[in-house]
Amino acid sequence: MSFPALDNLEPTISEAELVSAASSVGITIPPAQIPAYLKFATAFDSTCIEILSLPPCADPRLAPISTASPRAFVKPSPETNRLNAWSQQADFVASHPKSSRLKGKTVALKGNISVSGAELNNATHAQFFPGGKFHVADVDATVVRRILEAGATIKGVGVCENFCLSALSITAATGPVKNAWDDRRATGGSSSGVATLLSVKDVKEARAKNETHLHGDDGLRDEEGIDMAIGGDQGGSIRVPAHFSGVYGLKPTHGLVPYTGIAGLFSAIDHTGPMTRSIRDAALLLEVIAGADGIDYRQTPWTPLQKNVPRYADLLDEWAIKRRREEGSSASTAAKGLTVGILKEGWAIAGLDDEVAAVTRQAVERFKSLGASVKEVSVPMHMLAGPLWALYNRHGILSNLTNAPTIPLGHPLTPESVLQFFFEYISPINPAISNGLLNAGLLGQKYGPELSRKAQMHVHELTAAFDSVFDLENIDVLVLPVSGKVAPLIPSGVTTQTEQGSNGGTPGTSIHTTLDPLDAASNFVGLTLNTAGFNLTGHPALSMPCGWATPKDGSGPEVTGGKMPVGLQIVGRKWDELGVLKAASLWEIGGKALDEI
Repeated sequence: MSFPALDNLEPTISEAELVSAASSVGITIPPAQIPAYLKFATAFDSTCIEILSLPPCADPRLAPISTASPRAFVKPSPETNRLNAWSQQADFVASHPKSSRLKGKTVALKGNISVSGAELNNATHAQFFPGGKFHVADVDATVVRRILEAGATIKGVGVCENFCLSALSITAATGPVKNAWDDRRATGGSSSGVATLLSVKDVKEARAKNETHLHGDDGLRDEEGIDMAIGGDQGGSIRVPAHFSGVYGLKPTHGLVPYTGIAGLFSAIDHTGPMTRSIRDAALLLEVIAGADGIDYRQTPWTPLQKNVPRYADLLDEWAIKRRREEGSSASTAAKGLTVGILKEGWAIAGLDDEVAAVTRQAVERFKSLGASVKEVSVPMHMLAGPLWALYNRHGILSNLTNAPTIPLGHPLTPESVLQFFFEYISPINPAISNGLLNAGLLGQKYGPELSRKAQMHVHELTAAFDSVFDLENIDVLVLPVSGKVAPLIPSGVTTQTEQGSNGGTPGTSIHTTLDPLDAASNFVGLTLNTAGFNLTGHPALSMPCGWATPKDGSGPEVTGGKMPVGLQIVGRKWDELGVLKAASLWEIGGKALDEI
């Protein structure tokens, strides 16, 4: 309905405004037609004014769930947040949970997830939000509602990376997030804070077991850690921090878990999923948060209704019992019937550390020793995943950084007049963002939309290539390294400064950097070469701890013999999260990686 009304409307659009608007889209209106189009424009403007005058509203399905105690979100002081992993802390449960699936489990949420009553700050500067103030969420993201309905305890919001555009935990406005194993090292991003908080308990247990103090012991003294977390992943942001921190991180099939109420980057690559301390907890949390919510436009006809979501944890338990009954206690036949494909190109990425390569190869050999069929497979297009990722989503990310609201949040940044300030602020902290802004302009100016369209078609080709390798090679899962190195040292030029709280409030922290853009960028190179492709194709991908490797940039923590965690990535067919979880469970029959220290 293009013309709701044309008669008896007072003009609200001038001829100059109409001509200017037409010119902005490359149109010149013949002078004789200007009166008609002025009427059309006035009619359209009246519609705009009518909708603009409506009161604000939110989807009732996102209304905050009632809680048994107030949602009191507190910003921790630097003294109680030594790893800089908490953005805001809380402690509440639902008043009337629908189930007890997560009863007793403590959960933290990535800093781009809406939790009613908490700041939605996206780890950036308040200047980039309307009025120079962070938005305080008045809705619960679908995943938040579901974990509360399952009886979980929400402990707060973890720090993420600046606009969630970094695979390393050195860009948040509040300063670098430190690795719980070694607080001189980064923890990966952009789900950085929650990865650190998850690994705290593992680190404490390792220290108690070995009667050894970790580097940065003071950072753990008063930190309890958490059991579970919800992370986000657009290029590896669940899997890379899981790899660096020695925890489990699952990027589900695109569209399986609703992204509703979460600040995104580009809908085609937005994923949210579980981060946990065990495979079973990953299965349990996934079954709670998965399934269509009727709101998220990323979900498809293949997305199951929530009531039809597999009970992954129970199925995993039942499968394990059946397997033990049929195969007996022999470890050499435990994985009989599983076919594992070793992705050749996964070990050919630039910058792959020799020890990380060896540890992940050795992890694959364990599948063979457990009776699985293991063979090398090849998807040559995997080597193009990085360039395709960069081109495919460039315009989408730009729109999110230049005042385009994230559906259905509707909380945009301030107008584009702040872009110069934004560029100057972000360039030394995270040049991936500032470079992305410039590249989007260059892409449009030099190549127009055609190159992005071409990249999209090749993304379809990449997706088909991975789909077909499962069928042609008759494999159940693909395996490859998560990233090319272990957690690196936080650069000496990136530090955390303590700031006094306003009006006597709690002191806070802020990032301080002396790096130039080239130095800063060198820290990010190659981290997501093995992960970003599966954001494009939508296949489920899990990072699980598989061993330990020695850092090449300095000493590691004493408790692990100077080594840091290494993750193995297990990729499955679309919608076969259960197959991925089963493969990971089979691998751990030979022992958990954390047991090796």
